[in-house]
Amino acid sequence: MLDNGYLVHVTYYRDKDLAEKQFGRDESATIHRLDVSDEGSVRRVLQAISKISGKLHLLVNNATVDYNSSIEDMTLEQWNETFNVRV
Repeated sequence: MLDNGYLVHVTYYRDKDLAEKQFGRDESATIHRLDVSDEGSVRRVLQAISKISGKLHLLVNNATVDYNSSIEDMTLEQWNETFNVRV
């Protein structure tokens, strides 16, 4: 999308350095921290997008959380995080 001249809003949850390494030098990319399990975080990013771009034209959602364990072996905290991100 960047190669085709689009303004892209990149989000990250934990790894800001990776987002900046991948997109930080491109003037057409804006980087935002986003926790998809937190409504306030989602609202803040959407407000920032609205201010910068006017509106959202396309969304590619690829948020996920995976633990290398069965559901029976997950802690309640791991289960809640997995559920909140995926749902």
